[in-house]
Amino acid sequence: MSEKKMDELTGMSVKEMESLTKSFEDGTWDRTEYGSPHAGRPAVFGEVMKPVTFKEPPSVIAAIDERAAKLGSTRSDYLRDLVARDLALA
Repeated sequence: MSEKKMDELTGMSVKEMESLTKSFEDGTWDRTEYGSPHAGRPAVFGEVMKPVTFKEPPSVIAAIDERAAKLGSTRSDYLRDLVARDLALA
């Protein structure tokens, strides 16, 4: 990938990325600006995501996946959207 393409995708130059990498590696990372690094999905609306699990029969899971795919979504995003819509009505 070219440096120009990386700049476009990340919104920062390779030199800026290298500087941030160095600051993380040497412990001078600015947590007030970037937060503490952690594994997993980026925070949504400033909150850390936590898993919510429940069981469904394979036929229901297949139907969920099919519906999500028809909507151009993932299973997780589809279910999050359903929950958000219901809570908005509450």
